[in-house]
Amino acid sequence: ECVFATYFPLDQPQRFSNVHKVFAASNVTKLLHELPAEMREDAVNSLAYEAETRLRDPVYGCVGLICILQQRLKQVQGDLFSAKKELAGNIGPFALLPMIQPPFANAKASIMPIMQQQPYNMMAIPTHKASEVLSSMLQQHLLVD
Repeated sequence: ECVFATYFPLDQPQRFSNVHKVFAASNVTKLLHELPAEMREDAVNSLAYEAETRLRDPVYGCVGLICILQQRLKQVQGDLFSAKKELAGNIGPFALLPMIQPPFANAKASIMPIMQQQPYNMMAIPTHKASEVLSSMLQQHLLVD
């Protein structure tokens, strides 16, 4: 009959202890009774995670981890952009092509037939010619969409 028995197994006593310390058992009981049964497990998992991170970092909790991960993601995205930019300087603007595809829904579908028409490898085209080909492909794509 205990509302906690389903969500806090006996082999994980620290999980309940953390949730109790941070949120108090009475509050968790009220919350679980107010939620539909199918949502309770997700709620308990969220509470357990937040309680654990709140005990590690009382000020920021899981928000601190989210901020750290967002900073790392921005750094990796910047590093990737820099690497692609450097690569484009060495082999031509086609190195940047994947970075400009996401805004265009069917960029690959409209560019691939043009690339297949070429009797040679696109990377072998001199840089000035590659720029012309890329501009042409992008213009065609913009006109088609």
